[in-house]
Amino acid sequence: SELRVGNTTLELIHVGPAHTDNDVFVLDRRRRILHTGDLLFHRHHSSIDTTAGGTIAGWVAALREVRLACGDGGTDTIVVAGHGPTGTLAALEEQRVYFERVRDLVGRERAKGQSREEIVKLPNSLFPDYGFVGEWPDNLGIAFDEGVRPSSPSGAR
Repeated sequence: SELRVGNTTLELIHVGPAHTDNDVFVLDRRRRILHTGDLLFHRHHSSIDTTAGGTIAGWVAALREVRLACGDGGTDTIVVAGHGPTGTLAALEEQRVYFERVRDLVGRERAKGQSREEIVKLPNSLFPDYGFVGEWPDNLGIAFDEGVRPSSPSGAR
């Protein structure tokens, strides 16, 4: 959908369930500004609101969809995060990598026979400098609940 405000046209990009079940990105192509709302926790552990339909798998798909919608906007697109510092389109990739690494960690631990209760107690060694540290065990549990498995036999990419 589009919204015109004066001489500005804003594209509203609705994505499927991610942070919640009603997430929207706002894109100003002319100015190359993308506002992500709560779909970008830049350099913070994400809050996945499963009670409102949020999923890690959906969030990864949403990030891919929005990145494609931005097209070849280039590295000069300003990305306004819902939480954390403003960045570039690379911030969307950082968010995707966050989820990928969480899923890989949980998948490897599941393959070793670890229970959900054991997995949610794993220390945060992957993102020690990220904010919202209280989300770490929740995200491990959500990845477990989504049934992730290792991405490769060694879990490496």
